[in-house]
Amino acid sequence: MAFLKRHLTRAVAVVALFIAAPGVTAPVRAQPAPKPPVMFRTLALGAPVADVFYDLKSGPVSVAAGSSGFSAPYVAPEGGHVVFYRVLPPEKPGEKPRHVPVTAVQLGDGGPYLVLMIVNPETAAIRTMVVDDSWTTHPVKTVRIFNFSRRQAMVKLGESVVEMPTTQSHIFPYTDGDQVWL
Repeated sequence: MAFLKRHLTRAVAVVALFIAAPGVTAPVRAQPAPKPPVMFRTLALGAPVADVFYDLKSGPVSVAAGSSGFSAPYVAPEGGHVVFYRVLPPEKPGEKPRHVPVTAVQLGDGGPYLVLMIVNPETAAIRTMVVDDSWTTHPVKTVRIFNFSRRQAMVKLGESVVEMPTTQSHIFPYTDGDQVWL
């Protein structure tokens, strides 16, 4: 009899659990998933970029952009407006350091984005160009070619031939093989 009561108690507990479970989990399904932050990476053209910052709620974030590869991912501020600035010493002792804006970009929702920092080596002035680097814009098995020359370019990749105006890009299908020939 004790054996039967013990197993009957477990069966009642399991049935009660299945009856109560949908009511407990229903509010959890109704909540939308939190929106991931917008991310961006940087790449410098002309000269590396250093000693540049932008602000987040947590404080200033140091930005580094090299010409040999993409930077680590950065989190964009809410709203996607990123103002890059340099910190200069105060004009008078005891004052706060000055923030001198260098350039600004507006990022959209989604992303990730690539922020190209085009540096004039003579004046150290920085221009920016924002490129959507999401999977929908730049899908798998494609190659994106940019034309940063001062002239219109003709680009042939595999069997595809395209005229590219300056500062424009084009996405080509990836050709079979290990190398991409331009």
